Amino acid sequence: MDLEERKLRRVIDPVLASALAHPLRGHILVTAAELGEVSPAYVGAELEIPVYYTSYHFDRLRHGSLIQQVRTEPRRGFTEHFFSLVEPIFLFDDEEWERMPKQFRGAIGGELGTSVLRELRDALRAGGLSESDTHLSRVWIRTDEQAREELREVDREALERKMAIKRRCERRLKRQGPGAGVQMTFIAASFASAHARE
Repeated sequence: MDLEERKLRRVIDPVLASALAHPLRGHILVTAAELGEVSPAYVGAELEIPVYYTSYHFDRLRHGSLIQQVRTEPRRGFTEHFFSLVEPIFLFDDEEWERMPKQFRGAIGGELGTSVLRELRDALRAGGLSESDTHLSRVWIRTDEQAREELREVDREALERKMAIKRRCERRLKRQGPGAGVQMTFIAASFASAHARE
């Protein structure tokens, strides 16, 4: 029986599910989303693991059409290959997120949360949080179901506007050539506080 021909209930793309089932592949995807492009050598050095091992997992992600090679750079004795995401894969609407199996929500949330903390730490060390265009805010709101839905709608609208700005900017930067622009991180998160049930 060919299951691909049948109308299965898909809660998450099977290729992405397979990628997220391996922690290194999830890390590669999040790092590529975070940095814009990443190489097996970079991930190998970052995690202190052999490049041949990271290269294998990059290859699996490339064959799954989740990442694509964007450039190469000659190094002493080898060529470093750089990859970027084929499309933003960590954008889920509320319905997709709710239908997703809990273990995948946990894997994605854990990897993205760790990535955010690492980025904040690195930006703080580099002085990036003192720049004039930096914005940080933190709000606690005791909510009911109506307030949560209203806040989710605000987040959805803000994300749509950010993605439209991103697309326009990508077109401008492409005309300007490699190295143009400044990589910035925009974070939107809402979750029940640890003391939410108090």
